[in-house]
Amino acid sequence: MAATNPQTLISEAKCYDCFGQVSLVQGIKLALMARTLTAMNPSADTSADALLAYANCYNCFSNATLGDLMELALLDQISQAA
Repeated sequence: MAATNPQTLISEAKCYDCFGQVSLVQGIKLALMARTLTAMNPSADTSADALLAYANCYNCFSNATLGDLMELALLDQISQAA
């Protein structure tokens, strides 16, 4: 299995910069999870806006950052696609 170029992941992670509470590492994790979800379900909407809307389902976790909520949203969708 070929490794992903880190610069490509950093570029994809920048899509989440506008949310402020997402670190570079968390943005890279989000980009990798979005890739995974798209590979499992090509019609999945992994745009930042769609992810943010889905992440709102987890607002009850008051101490979670927005990045944490988006990770949960992507992991939820990945588990449903499996």
